[in-house]
Amino acid sequence: MNQTLLDNSISWVQERVTAKRFEHIKGVAQAGEYIASKLPLDLDKDKIALACWLHDSCKELKASELVLQAKRLGLNPTKFEEENGHLLHGPVAAMTVKEKWNIDDKDILDGIAEHTLGMAPMSLFSQVVYLADALEQSRPFDFVMPIWSELGLVPYFESNNSLALDITKEEAELCLAKAMLKASDASIDHLLKVQKPIHPRAVDVRNYFLAKVKAP
Repeated sequence: MNQTLLDNSISWVQERVTAKRFEHIKGVAQAGEYIASKLPLDLDKDKIALACWLHDSCKELKASELVLQAKRLGLNPTKFEEENGHLLHGPVAAMTVKEKWNIDDKDILDGIAEHTLGMAPMSLFSQVVYLADALEQSRPFDFVMPIWSELGLVPYFESNNSLALDITKEEAELCLAKAMLKASDASIDHLLKVQKPIHPRAVDVRNYFLAKVKAP
């Protein structure tokens, strides 16, 4: 990974978001690198870090601006997404950093684009970015701990240089799938409780990981 690109990207993101948001983003990058280092997934931790640093780079744009940018960038938002423009901040960010920094790595772009709603199917790389966002330290304790439990890891903010898990790659992938299912269930449950609309893809992603976990 080009260190200059990483440094420049971090500075660019910091200029675009509030201090509170930047601290969240910093925590997501820490969580992403931690998960990738503790589970034997053969993922590039530097690429994970870059995707995490960039994932919320468009988070603080107004919903109406996100819709306009999505259309300009050729994303063809659905009616649901136009009515809930905040859901576009991931895909818009992916296309924006591609345009701004000439990033064409599919893993990085997909990780940024899919960090809110997920995708079915979904790469291991994107799963780590999604989970890092869900598990950042400022998230409610009762939300994050069941997900960390499925990963089999102590939270990154409580870890004292704990060793990587001594499991196979196949076992690590199952841990990820279980954590994704737990995170999906928790997110949908929250949206139901606060009576907010649920993107159809969120349900598809939940069912996709349920099937992976239940597979014989």
